[in-house]
Amino acid sequence: MIRLIILIHLIKSEKSQFRQRWQKKEKNMRNFSMQSVGNQVVITVDLSFMNIESLNRLFERLRIEELIQKADFSDEITEIGTEIKQSWWQRNREQYLKGIINENRD
Repeated sequence: MIRLIILIHLIKSEKSQFRQRWQKKEKNMRNFSMQSVGNQVVITVDLSFMNIESLNRLFERLRIEELIQKADFSDEITEIGTEIKQSWWQRNREQYLKGIINENRD
C-alpha cells in the first residue's frame, strides 16, 4: 500500500475543533488517516485509492483556501460563499456520489 504524508499547519485555537470534527468522520474514512503532532496534522492518504491528479487538485484547493484566508473577506461574504456551496452540493450531491457510497453510512 502506497501512502503519502501531508503536513498541514493548524492555528492552536482551531486544533481542538478540528480534532472533534475529524473524530466524527474518521469511522468512514478508511483510505485516510490523521495524527495531530504539535501545531501540525499529519494526513496519510492511500494512493491506491486516490490518484496523483486528484491529490494535486486537493493541494490546489488548500492553496486557494489559504489565499482566501489571507484576503480577510468580511464575514458576510464568507457566509454568502458558504450558502452558495451548500445549496450547490445539496442539488448535485446525489449525481456525484451515485454508486460511490452507501447513503445509509452518511
